[in-house]
Amino acid sequence: MKKQNIKKACHAEKLLLSISRFLGCCRFTTTNNKKEGGPEQKHLRTTTLFNNGFTLIELLVVVLIIGVLVAIALPQYQKAVWKTKNAQLKVLAKSYLDAQHSYYLANGEYAKSFADLDIQMPSWSSRPDSSSSSSFCGVTSSGEEDSVRYNDEIQMTITSSGSMIIAWRSGPYRCGGFYAVPSSRAIQCAERTSQASFSAHTFCEKIEAATYRDTPSTWRFYILP
Repeated sequence: MKKQNIKKACHAEKLLLSISRFLGCCRFTTTNNKKEGGPEQKHLRTTTLFNNGFTLIELLVVVLIIGVLVAIALPQYQKAVWKTKNAQLKVLAKSYLDAQHSYYLANGEYAKSFADLDIQMPSWSSRPDSSSSSSFCGVTSSGEEDSVRYNDEIQMTITSSGSMIIAWRSGPYRCGGFYAVPSSRAIQCAERTSQASFSAHTFCEKIEAATYRDTPSTWRFYILP
């Protein structure tokens, strides 16, 4: 029994020594105490050492673990960032639908320009520059003055039907955005089938968790959850 205890103590000592080398902060030593007339006994004594270094293998293991964690966390972080950015577009689309509903009740038709709507819209430029034109990402405006508003990142375009496409003008999701339909007061996720800077379904399905609906023309439409 005493031999087994000594053997177990040796295994425990080896385990602690291994852990201490990995942590690099503690060193475990042993002291021998032999009582008179009794067997030799081993006791562990710890000494805190903050200057112990790591071996190359230990550093490689740590770097590998960090790399795996980053590979797992980074896509989720980027998704959360873009979902937050998209929330701004959806708020604008919702405000637009509410304003179009009020305009329709008063006039019996939908407005074709932002100036006709009782809505506090961003004071962006209302004259598309040569790079955006009136058919940015394949969306043709109603042709009315102030039917397009944009800044460096976002463009809002009112179509001839009174619907609005609000989409990203730059970045990894260029020509991805949302389609606001006044007649149904619905907001759908939308992706341009061409000219987009991302693969199909990447924007709406992966970022917005939307369900594909159809592709009636040059845009793919998705139902938001």
